[in-house]
Amino acid sequence: MSLKESLGTVPIVLLRRIWLEAAGILVILVVGTAMETIQEGQGFLRLTIFCVIGLGIHLSYSLRFLLKRQYSVTEGKVVEIKYQKMRRKWVEVEIRTETGNEEKLLVPAGYGIMKGKQYRFYSWNGIFIGMEEVN
Repeated sequence: MSLKESLGTVPIVLLRRIWLEAAGILVILVVGTAMETIQEGQGFLRLTIFCVIGLGIHLSYSLRFLLKRQYSVTEGKVVEIKYQKMRRKWVEVEIRTETGNEEKLLVPAGYGIMKGKQYRFYSWNGIFIGMEEVN
């Protein structure tokens, strides 16, 4: 299977995440190079190269992760949302799947998940990596 065919089967929400990682690397590279020319030898280029290498390794790991389908998909209706006292930026979501099983997943609070709606969650070993609403 070619790369294009393989990427064609990856959900859009996960491809968008990869695109944002790649765009972030490009922005850091451009800004670091510009700062090096402005500051003339203050070490911004070296720092930029280290950042780009680290983020590039992360991007390659993310691509491999998606292409090998190492993520799990949970689809179902949100039946309960619990706000975490210790982790204010996260909510614990209880999902009831079509088979009647109930699963729990920690999701960033900024996603605006609503109780009673149907969602598809993508995770890896219980760690949230993306979601989309199912109509």
